[in-house]
Amino acid sequence: MIKDPYNFDEENLLIKKTKRAILQFAHASLAFFIIILLLRLVEVAVMIKSYQNPANWLQVSVYALLLDILLFLKISFFFFIIYLLTVQIVIGDRRTQVYVYAGLSSVGLIVALLLTKYYHTTLLPLGDDIYGYSFAEIQQTALAGASVDIFSILFFLILLALLWILVIFISKLIFIPFKVALGFIGVSFLAILSGISFLPESKKFKSDYDFNLAVNKTGFFFQKSYDYFTRNEPEVDIYAENYIEDSAQGNNNDGINSFKYVDAKYPFLRENDTKDVLGNFFDRFDAPPNIIYIQVEGLGRAFSGESSYLGSFTPFLDSLAQKSLYFENFLAAQGRTFASLPSVLGSLPFAEHGFADLGNKMPNHLNLINILKANNYHTRFLSGFDLAFDNEGLYLLKSKIDETVSISNFGSGYKQMPANSGGFTWGYGDMDLMLKSALYLSKAPTKPGLTIIQTVSMHTPYQVLNQPQYVKKFEQQLTALGVTEEKKEDYRKYKNIYATILYSDDAIKAFINSYAKNPAFNNTIFIISGDHRLPEIPIATKIDRYHVPLIIYSPKLKRTARIKSISSHLDITPSILAFLNVNYNLKVPKLVNFIGSGLDTVRAFRSVHKYPLMQTKNELNDFVYGKFFLNQNTLFAIDDKMGVEPVENEQIKMQLVSELKQYKTRNNLVSKVNRLMPDSIYLQF
Repeated sequence: MIKDPYNFDEENLLIKKTKRAILQFAHASLAFFIIILLLRLVEVAVMIKSYQNPANWLQVSVYALLLDILLFLKISFFFFIIYLLTVQIVIGDRRTQVYVYAGLSSVGLIVALLLTKYYHTTLLPLGDDIYGYSFAEIQQTALAGASVDIFSILFFLILLALLWILVIFISKLIFIPFKVALGFIGVSFLAILSGISFLPESKKFKSDYDFNLAVNKTGFFFQKSYDYFTRNEPEVDIYAENYIEDSAQGNNNDGINSFKYVDAKYPFLRENDTKDVLGNFFDRFDAPPNIIYIQVEGLGRAFSGESSYLGSFTPFLDSLAQKSLYFENFLAAQGRTFASLPSVLGSLPFAEHGFADLGNKMPNHLNLINILKANNYHTRFLSGFDLAFDNEGLYLLKSKIDETVSISNFGSGYKQMPANSGGFTWGYGDMDLMLKSALYLSKAPTKPGLTIIQTVSMHTPYQVLNQPQYVKKFEQQLTALGVTEEKKEDYRKYKNIYATILYSDDAIKAFINSYAKNPAFNNTIFIISGDHRLPEIPIATKIDRYHVPLIIYSPKLKRTARIKSISSHLDITPSILAFLNVNYNLKVPKLVNFIGSGLDTVRAFRSVHKYPLMQTKNELNDFVYGKFFLNQNTLFAIDDKMGVEPVENEQIKMQLVSELKQYKTRNNLVSKVNRLMPDSIYLQF
């Protein structure tokens, strides 16, 4: 009689069952590992077909394999503990126990499939940013990116079925020696103890696309989640006299702007010393000028403006830039929309998950809205989406804005954007929004106005009205850019995105042309920027996500300029207020809580600023200091086209680490005490 390989000689039942579990687990795990590798092969193949080849095939392949093995080992140990407990406690034959493992691994596979699908849709692996959003916001974002197609459903079902077949089949083939099986459990335990991260150093990769393709999406999510829940920021006593004095003195030896903070109870309260750098560019307005700020969803320098590395797909904005102050090396303060309004309008700190995420606990503060309102401006905000997202509606309400237009009160005669395959739409598209805004402003009060228009079309799922028309226009733009036939195929992988960019550009053109007929046109300053660079076209560098254009246009501009010096969203409001104060005697506060020091209008490339950049709601690891950029503890040098190269300079790196640490200390205090300025200052406005 042939001895059953699972039948060990030990008399002790507990030991017998343990040995059987180890041997059976090793065989079943092999099936799961095969599926992990198969999923990776399909992921890479789909990414290459849908998007592009990695810049370094060998590097991506080696890291992908190693990170997949690391995930398999680490997750196997946890699976084994659950499996062993089940085998010891649950009464059942070996077939039932095999089904237990198949069920466990199915859960792991489902998680991996969902994370891979998310990555394919957004080109960004999902990390701890998920913990910064409410369930409603997660649901809304997921519906926007959801694409229910027969291929995805079939692949999901086939892979799940294949997993069960392999687990059951391989469990019957006893070819792994017990010592090898035991060694596998030991190695998986050592993988846990090793603390090896699922995140390789990003600076080793030629592009963000290569890095994101190489990482295991499940491992990335687990690592980011672990780091999020175990994060322990070092505390600095911000109330200590020596800390306040050191911070107040600043350091101007390196030419970087610094602030004099005035009260330890209010961590960002400082003197308002921003100089007027805009006044010399304008002829005199008849009255304090109207300010119209247009925030374009996803607008990045990668595909907008002269010398954009993807070629420009915003012909109207390019023509407008020729008649404007054009800041080509401009930075968004955030990598997603969550902090855009507080950054642009208030130059505010991020708090824990973005200033607006504080909700009703948002501390009293002064921003462009309430300061201009106190100076007899009429303030209004127009959009075509739900203002509950990212708490934007609440932020505007806290800012005492006079009027808001959104999806709930947009009015009749307009059509919402096409729904995606899941039936979701963000709301009204940019063309409808711009036509609505022009009509709205034609009936606006005659006194000076601050108008904020926020678009939404350049966002997943990139579906607009008259899509075929804009796909055709996309093809025409490729020809105008001189793109070769071979390269056109690469661009066509993103045709819906580029078509949407062209559509949004047309929408802004329609607004400017329509508003030009308004008598208020000659007394208006237009400010146009992107909230961040959209990620669905592969991002080249770590700073590329923040790189957006800034256009300041007005019929009263007496001279134009193409400005290479670096500034950011955080500098807009300080400069606008300084301009209005100096030239039109508008009342502005002497003490402010602004993070930015004002726009730099020097044409040559330089950087006199320092400020944090927040990639997602849970990632505050980026800092700009002069021409240097700290990202995930890696130091980069910034060139005059906003390219970055890793540099080894421990002294400069420690300077940036220290600056970021000081910012985080003040920022964390805002979240704890909910205090930015004394009521005596706030109530003046």
